Amino acid sequence: SLSMAVSLSVGMGSRCVCEGYHGTVRYVGELPSTTGEWLGVEWDDPSRGKHSGSHEGVQYFTCRVPGSGSFIRPKKASYGVTFLTAVKKRYGHGLNIEEESEMYLMSEDGSQVTPVEMVGTEKITKKQGDFSELMEASLRGMDVCSAGPEGQLREIFQNLKNLDLSQNLLLSSWNVVAEMTNELPHLTSLNLSENIPLALCDIGGQSAVTLGSSLRTVYLNEMGLTWAKASKILQMMPSGLEELHLCKNQIDGFGSPDENKVLPSNLKLLNLEVNKLSDWSEVLKLTYLVSLRNLILNENRLGTVFFPCNSDHTYFPVLESLSLRMNCIDSWSSVNAIATLLSLHELKFRNCPLVEDDPPLQVRQLIVARIGQLTSLNGSTVTKQERQIAEWYYLNRYLTDWVKSSESDCSQQQFATLHPRYAQLAKAYNLSEEVVKADQHRGGGTALKDALISVNIQCPGHPEMKTVVKKLPTHMTVQNLKGLLQRLYKIDTSCQKVSYCDKRGGKEFEVEMNDNLKTLSFYSMVAGDTILLKWN
Repeated sequence: SLSMAVSLSVGMGSRCVCEGYHGTVRYVGELPSTTGEWLGVEWDDPSRGKHSGSHEGVQYFTCRVPGSGSFIRPKKASYGVTFLTAVKKRYGHGLNIEEESEMYLMSEDGSQVTPVEMVGTEKITKKQGDFSELMEASLRGMDVCSAGPEGQLREIFQNLKNLDLSQNLLLSSWNVVAEMTNELPHLTSLNLSENIPLALCDIGGQSAVTLGSSLRTVYLNEMGLTWAKASKILQMMPSGLEELHLCKNQIDGFGSPDENKVLPSNLKLLNLEVNKLSDWSEVLKLTYLVSLRNLILNENRLGTVFFPCNSDHTYFPVLESLSLRMNCIDSWSSVNAIATLLSLHELKFRNCPLVEDDPPLQVRQLIVARIGQLTSLNGSTVTKQERQIAEWYYLNRYLTDWVKSSESDCSQQQFATLHPRYAQLAKAYNLSEEVVKADQHRGGGTALKDALISVNIQCPGHPEMKTVVKKLPTHMTVQNLKGLLQRLYKIDTSCQKVSYCDKRGGKEFEVEMNDNLKTLSFYSMVAGDTILLKWN
């Protein structure tokens, strides 16, 4: 309502809304053949426009998008509300004493009877009307444009911590944002997403402005920001900022690494999801963020990940989580590079060309095996048992290539480049080229994709149960295996505890097979392995 509107002296660049359409005032003044004042408005939605700022052949203002302008009378537009007014509209004023005295239990014919005593009404009323207890406020799309009288927010909103000001399309001044945040001493989280006018406003005269010092998390999503624009805005951020979200913008790089280090040095989380990054060299410009623990780069255009080998610089020394979903990565060399991030424990890596080459399960095993420090992949915990299985699968898959590479120094170097962790794993599992060659000479299997594998089945602790040799398909599930064991040894499947023992490489290695839906190939079983059956 007009009574709630902020009293503003409308000028060039002011924001307004008319019949649900938002726009920017580009002209204030009279027009020939008319009386009174007019506003020339460039509309956010070009379909609302009627022309490009001209009247009777005279150009009064220009529009970024041709045809997106029109003239309106000032009284037809609204210019936003104060912060307090928006909160009252969203959360109400609470019940007052007069309203409470008019609550009655009505009879069927509509007559009033004894007033109803509302137990606790006074307490609820006080809580609703006392905004000093408000800790979170969502004012999305409320057309907030002003902090109101100086000191008002500090006095009323004493405990506000989380504030959503997204899609407030009449908010076009960073001075106003700074005024609000500096009057909210406990504000830690601020969402300014989808505020295109803030992204378009001239920041040149506002460079000295700093947002509230208590802020730790800021959202600037879907604002059409390039890095040139974002870097100016980021100079206003407090030094204590820890989380920054810049999703769905137009960022394709970060300028000069020496001249444009505008991100707060204490930043722990940076979200750049859905931007236009295509060159990992640009990401390397962020390595001055030595406190960064979580980097989100989903849905960009990155084709490779790499870290220069001839540099003494430690890249992202404390980075614990990296998200690279839906990029263009197509080489295992990128996974090898990710493995050099020694603090990394969590990786999100799917929907890219590389992982389309093999079945999802095998891709997961290869990633787990190549990155030894991972404890979570694509949101799923990497258990100790899964890691052992994955590393055995990796060793078996490339075993032949490893043995062949020993024929020359050049081949060894090439293999080590493609598989930098293989030698370490071979040593850990006590594999040697000599033992493998001897095993192959005896006819031992090394390929997981063999149609049938010959395995030994034993019952430890029960010498009366003879060892049985069976040829089993690698796609057999553990559940089907238990059925076979029940037929062989008359042990009910509910009582069985099944594991397998791999003795290749001179080291005995036992793994529990406790997932009935997994196949023998999942457990990296090959010809010559031994299945162990135990029961309660």
